[in-house]
Amino acid sequence: MSLPRATLAAVISLSLANFGVALSAFLIVGILPQMAGDLGVSEAAMGQVFTLYAAVYAVASPLLVTVTGRLPCRVLLLASLGLIALAGVVSALADGIGMVLAGRVLAAFGAALCSPVAASVAYAVAPAGERGRALSIAFAGFQIAQAAGVPLAVLVAGLAGWPAAFWLGVVVVLAAMAAIRVTLPARVDTPVPTFAGLRLALRDGRGLAMVSMTMLHITAMCVVYTYLAPLALRHGAHEGLPVGLYGLGGIGASLFLGVVIARLGPARVRFGIAASQLVFLPLFSLPLLTGAPMGAAAIGGLTLLWSAFGVGFLVPQQVLLVERMPERGTIMLGLNATSNYLGLAFGAAIGGGVISLLGLDWLGVGAVACAAVALTALVISERQWR
Repeated sequence: MSLPRATLAAVISLSLANFGVALSAFLIVGILPQMAGDLGVSEAAMGQVFTLYAAVYAVASPLLVTVTGRLPCRVLLLASLGLIALAGVVSALADGIGMVLAGRVLAAFGAALCSPVAASVAYAVAPAGERGRALSIAFAGFQIAQAAGVPLAVLVAGLAGWPAAFWLGVVVVLAAMAAIRVTLPARVDTPVPTFAGLRLALRDGRGLAMVSMTMLHITAMCVVYTYLAPLALRHGAHEGLPVGLYGLGGIGASLFLGVVIARLGPARVRFGIAASQLVFLPLFSLPLLTGAPMGAAAIGGLTLLWSAFGVGFLVPQQVLLVERMPERGTIMLGLNATSNYLGLAFGAAIGGGVISLLGLDWLGVGAVACAAVALTALVISERQWR
């Protein structure tokens, strides 16, 4: 079985939207030193821009999804992408850190609505046996943005200045809006979220425990992911090498994840992804045993494999959330998005603490400890659904 042509076109448009969301969110990481120097602030102060983005996203996502729940999905997607495009314009025209912060807040509000609605739509428009495939295609845009979009934005910034990177993001988002306008049906039937449903979701211990799995898994991954650039330099590689390979691994996972979910089921696939972290993450601390850097080829290959096995967690997780709680699936997807961004923040903080106290070579150890907690919590959580 495969996706009908019209459905595939709609899902690809959602993937382009997610590409725009991810590019808008992460391009600042690649151009941070350039922006900091031009705007006259420290790199540490500029780094708080991303922290603010993650915090606003985490708080806003379930609230925005609930407030706007009765509006047509196509309208919500177009409006949220329009907000992200406006945020890109504000950031590109910024002459100080204040305007950059304002732009990132606007972008976070747009992304906080766009991503969960896109997931809900991808699930709704696909045939029952192809929902995993549809979600994997829709969210491939995130991995493609990391593998190709962010490096391209860095290149553009180097040639034409950092505002050009934001203008690139605006162009991508406008293209996504046009594609969604053409390919997405005017009406898509998805669960209508309400504040009553949000209150019930926040009181549902099983649902909250399930959503927290995303935070725990992403925390473990981001202990290492946040510091891939310094890790690359530590092992004699170009700082952009593992970041690009991480994105390529995610793209590879997206191509096959839907098929794997259809054959094995989302629960088994999710468990396998979480368990794989216990294999790959300790390898980032190999220098503790060998006393020497791994080398560029080794750190690149490790990152590629680790990403291919680890970044797909959100796809089976989202399938399970909607299948197990169909009456408030969109709300749960919003809470899951919040959990995702909390994981980004916690992982970066834990990784920073590990580096400060023990050094880069201990990142793998710190990350695998978090992964062990995540897998244990996943096993306990799953018992509640049997």
